[in-house]
Amino acid sequence: MDDLSRLAGLLKRLAEETGKSFVPDTFQNRLRIQKSIYLLGAMGLPLARRYAFTYYYRGPYSPVLSHAYYALKKTPVAPTPVRIPPDALRTVKECIARGDTFLEAVATVHSIATDARPHLGRDETFSIAMLLKPQLKNRYEKAWDYLCEAGLL
Repeated sequence: MDDLSRLAGLLKRLAEETGKSFVPDTFQNRLRIQKSIYLLGAMGLPLARRYAFTYYYRGPYSPVLSHAYYALKKTPVAPTPVRIPPDALRTVKECIARGDTFLEAVATVHSIATDARPHLGRDETFSIAMLLKPQLKNRYEKAWDYLCEAGLL
């Protein structure tokens, strides 16, 4: 239950900070949860790093995370406050403020670019991203630029 209460605290904090829902009752909210937790893990938040992500049609996806937030929905627990480093919180807030498709593009570009060793370059990353998610093609360049400015690539 401790991990669930910490996840509840993290989702509550993200909702408070962004003004968006992090209750997994709609597809958009679940996408927002998945991509936000992915980015927080990429920035080193220990709680978020517990969730392993794989490729999926809508970007990095963690089945373990989805089981956890569905468990929270089924059996709510008291949220435990979670500290989110200011830079990580700012990054997630900025991505969410730009819209869920931007958040999805950022998470997708980051996961593709950093999954390979050595990291893939811009053109290779975009080629793979276009195969996986052609519907986001107009978002990849800005997502790449944002990740570079944020020091995540």
